[in-house]
Order: sequence, then C-alpha cells, then structure tokens
Amino acid sequence: MPELGEIGTKTEIPGLGARIETQVRNDQKDPFHAQKEGSSWMLSINRDHFLSKGFTPDEVDGATYLEEERLLAQTSVDSVSELRGLKHWQEAGRGNPRADAFKTLFERISALQSLEKTDQTKAESAKRYLRKIASRAPSQEYPDQLLQGLLHKAVAQEDSLPSSELVSNVLANLAREEHIEERSVSALEALSSPTLSYEAKKAWFESRFLPRLEFLTRQEEKRLQETPSETPEAEQEESEEQGEQTPPTPPEAQDEYEQHRGKESKGKGEPMFTIDPYYGGYWETESYDSIDETGGKLKKSEVQAQKTVVSPTQESGEPVCTIRGSSGTNLFSLPLSLNLTPDRESIAQLQTAGMEILEDSEGHIFIKSPSNQPYEIALTRTVDGVQSDTSPQDNSTAETTLPNEITEKIKEIQELQGDSVEKATLWQEFVQSHFTYPKDEEVEAMYARVDSLAGSRLSTMTQGKLLDCYLAREFFLAGLKRLGLPDLEWKAVNGHYLAGRQKDGTGHLQSGTGHAWVRARVKGSDEWMIFDPTPKGDPAKQQEGSSEEFGESSSQLISGEDMQELEDEITGGSDQPKDLDPQEKYLMEFADEAGISPDEARKILDALRQVDELKDKNGRNILKRVKEEFDHIIQAYTKERVENLGNVEMSRGRDLEDPVAAYLDMQTGSLDPHGFTKQAITEEQEELYGGFDLEVIADGSGSMDQSVGNIVKYIAQQKMSYLLHRGAHYFAQEAQKRRLRLVTPLAVRSSQYIFRGNNIEEIKPLTAEFTPPQMAELWKKSAENIGGGTPAHLGLQAVLDNIPEEEVELLRNKKLLKVVALISDGGYDNHQEVDRLRSALEEMNVIVAEFRISDARSLEDLPENVAEKVVEAARKLMPEKVKK
Repeated sequence: MPELGEIGTKTEIPGLGARIETQVRNDQKDPFHAQKEGSSWMLSINRDHFLSKGFTPDEVDGATYLEEERLLAQTSVDSVSELRGLKHWQEAGRGNPRADAFKTLFERISALQSLEKTDQTKAESAKRYLRKIASRAPSQEYPDQLLQGLLHKAVAQEDSLPSSELVSNVLANLAREEHIEERSVSALEALSSPTLSYEAKKAWFESRFLPRLEFLTRQEEKRLQETPSETPEAEQEESEEQGEQTPPTPPEAQDEYEQHRGKESKGKGEPMFTIDPYYGGYWETESYDSIDETGGKLKKSEVQAQKTVVSPTQESGEPVCTIRGSSGTNLFSLPLSLNLTPDRESIAQLQTAGMEILEDSEGHIFIKSPSNQPYEIALTRTVDGVQSDTSPQDNSTAETTLPNEITEKIKEIQELQGDSVEKATLWQEFVQSHFTYPKDEEVEAMYARVDSLAGSRLSTMTQGKLLDCYLAREFFLAGLKRLGLPDLEWKAVNGHYLAGRQKDGTGHLQSGTGHAWVRARVKGSDEWMIFDPTPKGDPAKQQEGSSEEFGESSSQLISGEDMQELEDEITGGSDQPKDLDPQEKYLMEFADEAGISPDEARKILDALRQVDELKDKNGRNILKRVKEEFDHIIQAYTKERVENLGNVEMSRGRDLEDPVAAYLDMQTGSLDPHGFTKQAITEEQEELYGGFDLEVIADGSGSMDQSVGNIVKYIAQQKMSYLLHRGAHYFAQEAQKRRLRLVTPLAVRSSQYIFRGNNIEEIKPLTAEFTPPQMAELWKKSAENIGGGTPAHLGLQAVLDNIPEEEVELLRNKKLLKVVALISDGGYDNHQEVDRLRSALEEMNVIVAEFRISDARSLEDLPENVAEKVVEAARKLMPEKVKK
C-alpha cells in the first residue's frame, strides 16, 4: 500500500479571494452549500442553523472559515489523478452516515491545520467553533465517544478522554505511529494532514480507520443487546400516571414564571410535540424580560405580554419541518426554533378548525383550541428574525453582598479587554464550570434550600454548588446585570432542547426535553445569540455531541454536476491533465485577460484579498454586510400574490366557502359539488425601480499622495473603490440570476471617475461588469499622475453630461436610482460650481454623498463610511420605500 506514506506531496494552496466567495443564505435548507459560478465558487451559509444550536456569531464565522478552506482544498485539485483521488475519498464508506461524519471531521481538522499556518485570526475562530462541539456531552454510544475524543485531540483538550476504555484503546491505536517508507506516521496524522492527497487519505481511511469504526459499531450493538430493557415498564408507569392525558397536551402559557420546582421532572415520556423531520437544537416557547432576584420570578413587560391575532398574510417559503401534537384547551405557546415560523396555510387551517392563533411582539405563537384536537403545522423560515419589544432592560439587583469568589470573578471579567459578548461568554463558562448539575435525588432539596432563603438565593446557590438549567440561568443573569454591559440586551427563555433522532426520523419534545437559557444580542444587531450556562449533566443534552448531530452539517460540498464541470476544466474535454499550480493558473488567466504582467496581476489580486477582509469598527466584514443588504433587496423584489378563486368544484378547491351551494349540488346527485375556494399564486405586476447606478468620483489631487496615520490616502481610496465595485458587481449578478422571478427587472451598474489637475478621467465605464481589464485599469489609473488641484465639479459635470435624456425621465419618475459618491481630501477648487451641479443632480432625484478626508480617522473609516452610505441609499429600492 504505497500511498500510506505519501505525506507532503500535495502543494498547500493559500486562500484565493477571487476563487471562493461567501454569502449568507438563511433561507437554504443545508447549513452550507457550494455552487460553481463561472471561474469561482460561491459558498453560502445558513447562519440561523448554527445560531439555533447555541453557537455564537464568532463561532459561526469559525465554522465558515473551516468550510471555505475545506472547499478550497477540494476545488484546488488540478490533475486527473488528484480528481480521481477526490472522487475515491468521497466514495469511501458511502451509505454510512457515521463514516461521512468522520470524513468531514478529518477534513475540518485538516482545514484547521492549514488555517493555523496562513491566518491565525481565522484559525482561532475555527478552533472556538470546534471547541464548542467538543465541549458538548456525547451520547454513551462508542462511535460518538470516538468522535468527541478526536475533537478533543484536535483542539488540544487532552484532559477530557472517552469514558469507555474500549474507545480509549481505539484512539490510542489510531495515534500509534507506523513506520512506512522510511517515515513514522500515525493514522490520525495522515487523515488530518492538510498536504496529504485524497487518494492516500482514502487508503488510510479504509484500511486503518473504517475497520475500527465498524468494530465499535458492532460492540455498541452487542452492548445494547446485553443491556436489560426497562422501556415497557417505564412506558406502562408513565401511561398510568398520565391516564386520560395520553397523548399529553402542552402546559398553559404564563406571563409570570416561578423558578422554583419540586421533584425533578426530566424523565422520558410521550411527546407533547413531534418535529418531522428531526431538527435539533433550541426550541423556544416563551421569553421574559425581567427577573426578581428575591424570589426568582420571571415576568414579561406589559408590551411583551400583549398578544394580537395572527393574520396569515406573510409569504411562506419552503417548509423546513412540521410540528404536530394535541392542542388541549389551554392557551399554549408553540415551540419555535430560531427564525422559524408557521406558514400562512397552516395558520389558516388552524383558524378554520376553530383555533385562536395569537402572537406577541417577539414573534412567539400562541394557540387556544375550544377542544382537544390534533394539529400539524408546517414551519418555514422568516426573513424578519426574532423581534424585540422596546421595554427598558431589567438591571435591578436585590442581593447586595455576594460571596467573595463570585464578586472577584465578576470584577476580573469587568477589567478584561474585550467586548460585551466576550465578557458574557467568559461569565457563562465560569457558571458552567463552577457549578455541578444535580442528580435526580438532589433536585428537590436543592430547590428547597434556595427557595427558603428569599433575598439570599444567589449566596445559597454558591454554597450548594448545584444548579440545574433554571437556576443556572438565574445565576447567569444576576452576574450579567452586575457586569454592567449596557449594549447587551437579553431575554430569559423557556423551551426545549432537542438532541437525538427517533427511529422514524422525527424529534420528540416532552417533559424530559424542557430547558431554560438566555437569548442576547448587541443592541442594533440582527443576530441573537444563545447563552446556555447549564453545567454538564443535563439529561436533555445527552445526545448533543453525537456523530449524528455533527453529521447534520457535513453534507458533501461539491455536487455531481459541479464535479463534472471541474473535471472538464481539468481535462479540457480530454484525458490530458493540466500541470499548472491552481494559484498560478488563476493568476496567469487573470493577467492574460487583463493584458498585464503576472506581477501586476499578483498585486491586484492581493489588493482584492485585502478588500474582502476589510472590517468595520465592530469587527464585522464590510463586504459581507453590503452583500447581505443587497440580498435583502433582491428578496424584496421577488414577490408573488395569492388570490382566492371562489365557487370552484371540490376537486379543484381547498376550503368550503359556500355550504349552501355545495349542499344543493349534492342534493342533485353531484359527486363534485361547487362552493369551495382555491388559492392561485400569480406574479405581482407592481412597478418598482428598474435600475440602480453607483458612480464614484475619486480625488487624484496632489495631496492624495500623502500619508495620514501611516495610511496613504490614494491607497485607502483604491480599496474603497474595489469594495464598492465588487459589491455592485455581486448585486448585478444576483439580480441577473433571478431576473425571471423579479417583479421588476433590476439593472445594476457602477462607474468611476477621477479628477486631477484640470482634468477628469473615466477609469471605469458605467456597466454591470467588473472584469479583470477594468480591475487593472482602476488599479493603474487611481495610482498614477497624482497631482494638481481639486476640481471636484468636473466629476459632477461628467456624471450629469452622461445621463441620457430617457434616463433623466426614469430618475424623475423613480424608475432609476442613481447614487454619486464624491471623495475629496480638501476644499474644492470651485465650491459654487459643485453646489450648482449637486443641486441639478438632486433635482433629478440623484443622491449625491460627499466624503471629506480631514484626519486619520476619516481616512481609516473611508471604506466603511462610503459603504454604509451606499447601502443606506440602496434601501430606497425597497418596495415600501418606493411607495412613499
């Protein structure tokens, strides 16, 4: 088996900014999806999938970095033999979901090692993501313990070893070095190597790893057969306890919630809710915005407690899953995973069945039925996300003196450098590690002690060192208040944690899955984070670290169709390989198309990579934010209208609208009576903006060659230009791809002028493209011949002169939106002319935004400030804005 010793034969490929682009698509089914678009690849991520499972935004970024690196490794194969090896690797263990999950694990560990060599910042985020998975409690099944053990080794957490000696022995065998072809290599080193070829990895996987995985699987099956089953007796006891309540119905919704409880109720039971297909993670029922520290009572504000009737008018997307159960007759809150909501057809059906459907200010859905009846609701993604009421944040505290160890820990975190999210995360980790989850027999006494000392609950918790999820949340919130994080808003959440798929592929929410946590976000942010300070040991979370859960996000990245296209590129339609290094190949293609030297091409691609990574003051990627805003606009343009067609036959209709007509038809012997309604979906014909232009007027005056705060002005302007044109090009591509689904076709263009001396020059024409020749032209023209005065008026005049008469009418009738970004670092040569031309453009409804570089801060923030203004202006494209 000569391939086993093949270490270091595959060239490492650093990230190519132009090869892989990443976008957020919370409406897609899979956590990640890769698609080839021309010569590059688009990697889309469903961030809500990860946020709903308790990952922080930084950890989601880490998962994305790993997936980018994983995709890059797969798409960088550049010979027939490498492509054949990739196919063989993908086929190894096919049909075994656990094998697929482990292959993905090895790919991500390889990606982490690669990032550690090329980008430490990304590597740290990626490591935090893997650590979160490694910290989760595995099931007791041997293969799951193996996965957790491998994760712990990957992120250097050797202190947490598998509980089974059998699994520990397998791990030790995999880590044992073998002497092959004068080299000492272990199976784990080979499978985790970022430089080993896929063919060699396949050989190691099939010969060294897969037999051990199959061995553990067989041993697990044997262990289960030898373990006495207690299920029949337990089910009988539960059935007797429930009596006529089987199947169980949900508890009544509460505007106030008492933290204290009696006997631990986290046992198994019949499901109150069935999720089909399985969708694991946090399922929220209700949230509260204040907590009384003297008694532990949670309470909703007046605004949050208000409930209004739901009108089934929101457009519904593709269902993610369904939730079903028995309604009972109490008003209950429907469990919802993050950014999932009932689709409008389901709401209409429930209302037709006589159920009252209500919602509160945060999007919680409440149901009240006049009788106990079964229901089934399709859940779809909502683009609006979780809303929040405007009630003041509860910062009240009651217990003034806390134990020294708690006070000192809070002070220690307060004094650390870092933002509010980082400090809240550190406090969460402290609560998780400082306390212990109680055993079943300890729960009742634990609550008795805490509840008996009103006003000293926190001190009592500290002394007892026992917290379940409800008390852990209470203690966490007490510390959060005392940390003093004014920009962090929170909600105390009740709901369920779902981990573990049933044999029929569904998920069950019952008393045993009941859970408590905190939902928080930075004020002004759209992303809510889940903070779960529960110590290890909660029965509801026993399956969260399983290979099955990990496998949810391990789908094969490259589709068969894209794989075929990749093969055609490599072979050129023949069996002859191309031997160029992929990075050099792309570089040469770029240089050839742009008509420049490879050295110039390398400088431009390096600049583009830097632009792709530009961050705003809050550390967020600017280009990604711009793309997300443009995605929202495209989504708003994709509209449909639902019409109710009345009085159709039963075979064509859905709901009975005219029972009299139906009765009369049936009396005449008709088997297909009239009187029913049918919904028809047609495209909206509403007229919206038909175009968006972004025109940049850059400063080429002599002072732009100067440095401010170690930043050369014209170089900062260069990056800003690339950022804007890349964003506009993305916008144009998205609009073009979806043109057949848009209410109004949307044309997106961008241009750029530069003024210097007494001249104005167009360095990018007004087009939808941003081609290599245009990139090269922009690079050269924005850096050469810097000098002279600041004739900004010439740029405005050029924009005005190049607006055709027909587009003037479009501008005035709000069929075309044009934004002009005017950059300068000093006073204009002719202020009066600038004012006159700006007024002339604004009379046509052109938006003119001026940006002055006056100091180091304004120069450093130039890309962010201009991008923010462009996005703000682009929001005028939204339909609700057009109507104003």
